[in-house]
Amino acid sequence: MVELENGQLPVPARAGRPTKFNDATLDRLCAALADGMSIKSACVVAGIGVTTLADWREEHPELEDRLAESREFARQKALQAIKAAGEKD
Repeated sequence: MVELENGQLPVPARAGRPTKFNDATLDRLCAALADGMSIKSACVVAGIGVTTLADWREEHPELEDRLAESREFARQKALQAIKAAGEKD
């Protein structure tokens, strides 16, 4: 084990679990939102908690655009389904 000059052991920069904030998790989250799932359900699919997502939204403001695009995609898909159902009648 490595000791510092003062005889103490080095302290790790961060303790605790590694973050799940990565492209794979965000892709699962956004895909679930694009499929029309609620925030809570999308978080379950992505393997994160709703509180974690809230923290990420504060720490990474750029995430808002990606989430909004996914939810808008779901809205557009729902509108197309409604329109197609109306045309069948």
